[in-house]
Amino acid sequence: MRSRRKGQVAVSKTGLVEVWRIPPLLLLPFVENAFKHGVSPEAAQAWLNISISAEVGHLKCVVENSRVGERPSNGNAGLGLENVRRRLELLFPDRHRLSILAERDSFMVVLELNDRS
Repeated sequence: MRSRRKGQVAVSKTGLVEVWRIPPLLLLPFVENAFKHGVSPEAAQAWLNISISAEVGHLKCVVENSRVGERPSNGNAGLGLENVRRRLELLFPDRHRLSILAERDSFMVVLELNDRS
């Protein structure tokens, strides 16, 4: 099914991204949520930015999207992000930082991974 929603999508990568090996689909919930909630028909200017940067020993992924007002909770809100938190604890204990920032007009997820403690 195609969506009639429109918006600006920007994707960028910098640094040594190719040398990093992360578990399949680890970043999918962040991107999926950004499309689901960020490209809203209520937004006059919907946008979504995905940025991945890497250097030796450090990977940073930022997914940010536009946001229109408060979204009502349906009881499942945050379940995907909570599952990612648990996976990160198992896969990268003491080697990750996950920040989620909800502003009035934007929502941002920042994941940082270190290859050593």
